[in-house]
This record gives sequence, C-alpha cells and structure tokens, in this order.
Amino acid sequence: MQGCPLEAMIEQSPDIIARLDRTSRHLYVNSSIRLIGVEPAYARGKTWRELGLSPEVSQQWLQKLAQVFRSGEQLAFDTRVPVTDKDPLYLHMSFQPELTKDGTFETVLWVGRDITNLTLLVQRNIEQARQMEEEIARLSGLNLVGRLAAVIGHEIRNPMTTIRGFLQLLNNQETDVKRQEFFRIMIEELDRAGTIISEYLSLAKNKPTELKEGSLNAIIEGLHPLLQGAAFQCDKNILCVLGKDEPIMLAEDEIRQLILNLVKNGLEATPIHSCVTLKTKKEDDWLLLQIQDEGCGIPPHVLEKIGTPFFTTKENGTGLGLTVCYSIAKRHQASIDIKSGAAGTTFYVRFPIRKKRRGERKRIH
Repeated sequence: MQGCPLEAMIEQSPDIIARLDRTSRHLYVNSSIRLIGVEPAYARGKTWRELGLSPEVSQQWLQKLAQVFRSGEQLAFDTRVPVTDKDPLYLHMSFQPELTKDGTFETVLWVGRDITNLTLLVQRNIEQARQMEEEIARLSGLNLVGRLAAVIGHEIRNPMTTIRGFLQLLNNQETDVKRQEFFRIMIEELDRAGTIISEYLSLAKNKPTELKEGSLNAIIEGLHPLLQGAAFQCDKNILCVLGKDEPIMLAEDEIRQLILNLVKNGLEATPIHSCVTLKTKKEDDWLLLQIQDEGCGIPPHVLEKIGTPFFTTKENGTGLGLTVCYSIAKRHQASIDIKSGAAGTTFYVRFPIRKKRRGERKRIH
C-alpha cells in the first residue's frame, strides 16, 4: 500500500480514520488523530484508555464499539472530548464494521469528524433563542402591567389624594402625641401606595416620550445633593466621577427616575461606611452611565430574572423599580447591562450619542 493514492488520501483527510479491534486497539490510524492530542506513531497499537482519554469518554466509546460488534450494524453519534490545554473538541463519530466475504468481521472502521465550530454555533443560537424567549416574556409582562395600571391607576390615586389631605389636616389639629403617630403611619402608608401606583403608571405610558437634547452630567449634578442626603441617612456615601459630557436625546424626568431607582438599589445593597459610585464616559458612539455598589453581589439565579415585573427579593418591594428602569431605557433606545461579583454590582446604561438639528424634536414610543 506504500505510495497508494487511496492511502495518501486517507492520510491527508481532515477526519480521524482508524481501524480498531474489539478492545479499541488501533491497528491503523491516520495523522488526524492529532485532533485529540495524540501523535499517530504513538497511537498505533494502543487502546483509547492507553492513549489517555478520560475514563468517561473511553467508557462511552467502548460501549458504542461493543454495540457495533454485537449488532454488526453501523453506529454514529456526537461526542465531547476534553483536550489537555485546549478547549473541548466535539466529534461526529462513525463506527463501520469491516465485513469479510462470509459476513463476519473482527475490525471496525472508525471515522471521527471535527464538528466543534458547528456545535458552538448551534449552542450560541440556542442561547440567543433562550434569551429572546425571556425577553418576549418580560415584554409581555410589561404589557400586562401597563394595561392593569391604565385601568386602575388613576381611579385609585384620586381618592387616595383626598384621604391623605384630610389625614394631614386632622394631624395638624391633633394634640395627642399617640394619635399624631397613628396619623403619621397612615400618611406614610398612603405615600408608599402612591409610589407603587406611580411605578405602575410609568409602565403604562402609551403616549410618545418627548426627547430633547440634554446633558446627563447636568442631571446627575442636580441630583447629587438629594442622593448624598439619602446616603448620609444610612451612613453611606455617594461618589460622582463624571467624564466629558456629550449631548444625548433624553426626557429629563424619566432619566432622573432611572438614576434614583438604580442608586436606591445600590444604597440598599451597600454596607454602611461604603460607597455607591456614579460614572459617566464616552464609549464610541455611546454615552455610558455606570452605577456601582459595594455589596456582596447578585446570585446568578436572581440576576437572570432582574427586570421581570413583580420579581423582587425585598420584603416590601414591588418588583417594579428595575422594570421601570428597563422601560425608560427602551424608550431612550438605551441598553442596560449588569456585572455582578463578590466585590459588588455595576449597572451599565448605554445611551446613543446623536446629533440633532436645531429646533428638531424627536418622539419615540
């Protein structure tokens, strides 16, 4: 066979081609055996176990090989192969009995095709599909919340405002300290209910958001005293590191709400005497807002549900604060990404930097 064209083709094949006996001993192997990190000269005469394949892989392959020797039928399957100092290899394996004239066989032809790139592509597509399904579910939840809010929000808010006004009036006229405390608690609970309704109504917006050219840095600077005051109340601190300002299209009230929600979450996660940091900087065609806490991080099973309506880990939380943030970001054509670890959590909000002609206003839904 030396110098035979067929043998040359087999040697040059990108697929692993080998002849095996019942114990997986390699009676012949081509040069593509290097795919699994083994030199051809070393592989000849050795079994899979002797070649150093992991016990799990060699045991799986031996079971498949034994099945072929029992049935006398070809067998194909896909497998994952750990390779030392490299990323795992994915192979499409085929075992073909080498039948003699009388229909018996003592050897099997093994062909192993590298399908790593195809497998990784499929895995990425599956992950993207999963993320898309989660996003569709999240947006469906937003739509449901919006409809509920539109129906009941205003109807509840109006009588609550009247009740709060009368409670405040009675409290001002009350001289008994104990009763004043009762009035204070009732007013605080009404205010809390009002906050929840405001979050619902924010999600229920069905009118276009009017975006005007504005300064993210200016909004943060204007909020800084309020944020610092909230931090001081819980023995924490706020640090602002503002980079070069870039004009972006924004609705100031909504961006204020987004920042307040994210900073509030950061302060709740941050230990006392620690800091929540706000940073801005330009990244290509985006203006990046970073809000970083010094907490213990968010567990992965919680992280994947963030932004889902009504999902919360707080005892008195509504599960709408971050949902509102995602809704605001969407209306600004911005994105929110999260990085979390043992040293804390950082929210990244990326706003598109776009120039606007003088006098032009942009409306988006």
